[in-house]
Amino acid sequence: MHKVLSASPSILKYRGTSCFCRAAECIPNANEDHHIGQWCVVHYDDAPYSGIILQLEEDNIKVKCMHRNGLNKLFWPSPRNDVSWYSDDQIMCLIPGPRAVNKRSVLIEQHFWEFIMGKLDK
Repeated sequence: MHKVLSASPSILKYRGTSCFCRAAECIPNANEDHHIGQWCVVHYDDAPYSGIILQLEEDNIKVKCMHRNGLNKLFWPSPRNDVSWYSDDQIMCLIPGPRAVNKRSVLIEQHFWEFIMGKLDK
């Protein structure tokens, strides 16, 4: 199965889909204004980074990302924020806000984490 999108004349974007479980429903068309402020996972340099969508510009998405400290343990970098632009095809999925595990670290819900790791294995 494929998801096809035409954002502008003569340009088609597509994404293959094969999983119809609840986690697969979070695969976004993340270039819509109502996604600003939502949590997402970005695929960058062969690793997932969770963060908050800050801004949209055509097929690019500005995300403030967290860093990983172990398996599914995330934290906000300090003293500088990690804010970068990503193409919309680098957005792996939308997620609910992570759950705090201590004063500095958070976790992504387990079924979303398994979905993310499964997509990286492909």
